[in-house]
Amino acid sequence: MILAQRKENEVKIEGVISDIKMSLDMDSTAHLMMLLSTNLYQNPIATPLQEICSNSLDSHVEAGVNEPILVSLTKENNGQWTFSSEDFGLGLDNDDFHNIMSKYGKSTKRENSEVLGMLGIGSKSFFAYTDSYTYICRKNNVERMYIMRKDEVGFAINMIYEKPTEEKNGVKVIVPVNSLDVYDFHKAMTSKLAY
Repeated sequence: MILAQRKENEVKIEGVISDIKMSLDMDSTAHLMMLLSTNLYQNPIATPLQEICSNSLDSHVEAGVNEPILVSLTKENNGQWTFSSEDFGLGLDNDDFHNIMSKYGKSTKRENSEVLGMLGIGSKSFFAYTDSYTYICRKNNVERMYIMRKDEVGFAINMIYEKPTEEKNGVKVIVPVNSLDVYDFHKAMTSKLAY
Protein backbone atom coordinates (compact mmCIF):
# COMPACT_ATOMS: atom_id res chain seq x y z
CA MET A 1 0.00 0.00 0.00
CA ILE A 2 1.44 3.35 -0.97
CA LEU A 3 0.55 6.30 1.21
CA ALA A 4 -0.17 9.60 -0.51
CA GLN A 5 2.61 12.15 -0.16
CA ARG A 6 1.95 14.39 2.80
CA LYS A 7 1.71 18.13 2.14
CA GLU A 8 3.87 20.16 4.47
CA ASN A 9 2.19 23.19 6.02
CA GLU A 10 4.06 26.47 6.04
CA VAL A 11 4.60 27.68 9.58
CA LYS A 12 5.71 31.23 10.38
CA ILE A 13 7.94 31.36 13.41
CA GLU A 14 9.36 34.50 15.01
CA GLY A 15 12.03 34.79 17.64
CA VAL A 16 14.67 32.35 18.82
CA ILE A 17 14.16 28.85 17.47
CA SER A 18 15.44 25.62 18.90
CA ASP A 19 14.99 22.64 16.60
CA ILE A 20 14.52 19.40 18.52
CA LYS A 21 14.08 16.23 16.46
CA MET A 22 11.76 13.63 17.94
CA SER A 23 12.92 10.03 18.17
CA LEU A 24 12.19 6.74 19.90
CA ASP A 25 13.55 6.11 23.36
CA MET A 26 15.52 2.87 23.08
CA ASP A 27 15.00 2.17 26.80
CA SER A 28 11.23 2.13 26.11
CA THR A 29 11.33 -0.34 23.22
CA ALA A 30 9.64 -3.18 25.13
CA HIS A 31 6.90 -0.79 26.27
CA LEU A 32 6.32 0.47 22.70
CA MET A 33 6.22 -3.10 21.33
CA MET A 34 3.65 -3.99 23.98
CA LEU A 35 1.49 -1.01 22.99
CA LEU A 36 1.69 -1.94 19.30
CA SER A 37 0.93 -5.62 19.96
CA THR A 38 -1.50 -5.84 22.81
CA ASN A 39 -3.23 -2.51 23.32
CA LEU A 40 -3.68 -1.35 19.74
CA TYR A 41 -6.60 -3.56 18.75
CA GLN A 42 -10.13 -2.99 20.03
CA ASN A 43 -11.12 -6.56 19.10
CA PRO A 44 -8.25 -8.94 20.05
CA ILE A 45 -9.70 -11.80 17.98
CA ALA A 46 -11.23 -10.33 14.81
CA THR A 47 -8.57 -7.71 14.07
CA PRO A 48 -5.50 -9.98 14.37
CA LEU A 49 -7.34 -12.64 12.35
CA GLN A 50 -7.91 -10.06 9.61
CA GLU A 51 -4.29 -8.85 9.82
CA ILE A 52 -2.84 -12.35 9.43
CA CYS A 53 -5.16 -13.23 6.55
CA SER A 54 -4.37 -9.90 4.86
CA ASN A 55 -0.68 -10.80 5.03
CA SER A 56 -1.51 -14.13 3.37
CA LEU A 57 -3.47 -12.38 0.64
CA ASP A 58 -0.62 -9.89 0.11
CA SER A 59 1.83 -12.76 -0.26
CA HIS A 60 -0.38 -14.35 -2.92
CA VAL A 61 -0.62 -11.04 -4.78
CA GLU A 62 3.14 -10.49 -4.65
CA ALA A 63 3.85 -14.06 -5.82
CA GLY A 64 1.18 -14.00 -8.53
CA VAL A 65 -0.59 -16.96 -6.93
CA ASN A 66 -4.29 -17.49 -7.63
CA GLU A 67 -5.05 -20.21 -5.06
CA PRO A 68 -7.30 -19.97 -2.03
CA ILE A 69 -5.83 -19.22 1.36
CA LEU A 70 -6.63 -22.08 3.73
CA VAL A 71 -8.24 -20.91 6.95
CA SER A 72 -9.45 -23.29 9.65
CA LEU A 73 -10.70 -23.54 13.21
CA THR A 74 -9.92 -27.05 14.40
CA LYS A 75 -10.18 -29.10 17.55
CA GLU A 76 -6.97 -31.13 17.79
CA ASN A 77 -6.73 -34.70 19.12
CA ASN A 78 -5.57 -33.38 22.51
CA GLY A 79 -8.74 -31.25 22.78
CA GLN A 80 -6.93 -27.95 22.07
CA TRP A 81 -8.61 -25.64 19.57
CA THR A 82 -6.45 -23.86 16.98
CA PHE A 83 -7.01 -21.20 14.35
CA SER A 84 -4.77 -21.37 11.29
CA SER A 85 -4.21 -19.44 8.09
CA GLU A 86 -2.01 -20.92 5.34
CA ASP A 87 -0.88 -19.25 2.16
CA PHE A 88 1.14 -20.46 -0.83
CA GLY A 89 2.80 -17.16 -1.69
CA LEU A 90 6.37 -15.96 -1.33
CA GLY A 91 7.20 -17.83 1.86
CA LEU A 92 9.71 -16.68 4.48
CA ASP A 93 13.25 -17.86 5.11
CA ASN A 94 15.45 -17.33 8.16
CA ASP A 95 16.77 -14.00 6.84
CA ASP A 96 13.18 -12.79 6.36
CA PHE A 97 12.40 -13.67 9.96
CA HIS A 98 15.46 -11.84 11.25
CA ASN A 99 15.09 -8.81 8.99
CA ILE A 100 11.30 -8.40 8.77
CA MET A 101 9.32 -10.46 11.27
CA SER A 102 11.45 -9.57 14.29
CA LYS A 103 11.23 -5.83 13.67
CA TYR A 104 8.29 -3.60 14.54
CA GLY A 105 7.53 -1.20 11.71
CA LYS A 106 9.55 -3.11 9.10
CA SER A 107 7.56 -3.66 5.92
CA THR A 108 8.34 -4.75 2.37
CA LYS A 109 4.98 -3.44 1.12
CA ARG A 110 5.17 0.36 1.34
CA GLU A 111 5.95 0.86 -2.35
CA ASN A 112 3.36 -1.63 -3.67
CA SER A 113 -0.11 -0.26 -4.44
CA GLU A 114 -1.51 -3.77 -5.02
CA VAL A 115 -1.25 -4.97 -1.40
CA LEU A 116 -3.07 -4.17 1.85
CA GLY A 117 -0.33 -4.04 4.46
CA MET A 118 2.46 -1.58 5.07
CA LEU A 119 2.68 -0.76 8.80
CA GLY A 120 4.94 -3.65 9.80
CA ILE A 121 2.91 -4.72 12.84
CA GLY A 122 0.24 -7.12 11.50
CA SER A 123 2.36 -10.25 11.85
CA LYS A 124 2.67 -9.53 15.58
CA SER A 125 -1.02 -8.75 16.05
CA PHE A 126 -2.02 -12.05 17.67
CA PHE A 127 -0.06 -10.98 20.76
CA ALA A 128 -3.25 -9.04 21.51
CA TYR A 129 -4.92 -12.43 22.05
CA THR A 130 -2.26 -14.90 23.17
CA ASP A 131 1.22 -15.09 24.69
CA SER A 132 2.56 -17.37 21.94
CA TYR A 133 1.73 -18.62 18.47
CA THR A 134 3.47 -20.47 15.65
CA TYR A 135 4.71 -19.71 12.16
CA ILE A 136 5.58 -22.57 9.79
CA CYS A 137 7.44 -21.09 6.83
CA ARG A 138 8.46 -22.74 3.59
CA LYS A 139 10.80 -21.09 1.11
CA ASN A 140 13.23 -22.53 -1.45
CA ASN A 141 12.64 -26.14 -0.34
CA VAL A 142 13.32 -25.47 3.35
CA GLU A 143 10.66 -25.50 6.07
CA ARG A 144 11.18 -23.77 9.41
CA MET A 145 8.99 -23.52 12.48
CA TYR A 146 9.12 -20.44 14.70
CA ILE A 147 7.40 -19.71 17.98
CA MET A 148 6.50 -16.06 18.52
CA ARG A 149 6.24 -15.49 22.27
CA LYS A 150 6.04 -12.91 25.00
CA ASP A 151 8.92 -13.03 27.45
CA GLU A 152 9.91 -11.18 30.61
CA VAL A 153 10.94 -7.95 28.87
CA GLY A 154 8.98 -7.95 25.61
CA PHE A 155 8.80 -10.46 22.81
CA ALA A 156 11.04 -13.16 21.38
CA ILE A 157 11.14 -15.62 18.50
CA ASN A 158 12.47 -19.17 18.75
CA MET A 159 13.24 -21.30 15.72
CA ILE A 160 12.11 -24.84 16.61
CA TYR A 161 13.26 -26.75 13.54
CA GLU A 162 14.59 -26.50 10.01
CA LYS A 163 14.18 -29.31 7.48
CA PRO A 164 14.07 -29.88 3.73
CA THR A 165 10.65 -29.93 2.09
CA GLU A 166 9.11 -30.56 -1.32
CA GLU A 167 6.05 -28.46 -0.47
CA LYS A 168 5.38 -25.12 -2.17
CA ASN A 169 6.55 -21.85 -0.68
CA GLY A 170 4.16 -20.42 1.86
CA VAL A 171 3.42 -19.52 5.46
CA LYS A 172 1.08 -21.14 7.97
CA VAL A 173 0.19 -19.26 11.15
CA ILE A 174 -1.21 -21.39 14.00
CA VAL A 175 -2.84 -19.76 17.02
CA PRO A 176 -4.02 -21.66 20.12
CA VAL A 177 -7.66 -20.84 20.86
CA ASN A 178 -9.26 -20.91 24.29
CA SER A 179 -12.35 -23.16 24.09
CA LEU A 180 -14.45 -20.28 25.48
CA ASP A 181 -13.46 -18.20 22.42
CA VAL A 182 -14.36 -20.70 19.68
CA TYR A 183 -17.66 -18.98 18.92
CA ASP A 184 -15.92 -15.57 18.69
CA PHE A 185 -13.30 -16.98 16.31
CA HIS A 186 -16.01 -18.56 14.15
CA LYS A 187 -17.95 -15.30 14.11
CA ALA A 188 -14.79 -13.31 13.21
CA MET A 189 -13.92 -15.74 10.43
CA THR A 190 -17.41 -15.42 9.00
CA SER A 191 -17.58 -11.62 9.20
CA LYS A 192 -13.98 -10.70 8.32
CA LEU A 193 -13.25 -13.33 5.67
CA ALA A 194 -16.58 -13.63 3.87
CA TYR A 195 -15.25 -11.94 0.73
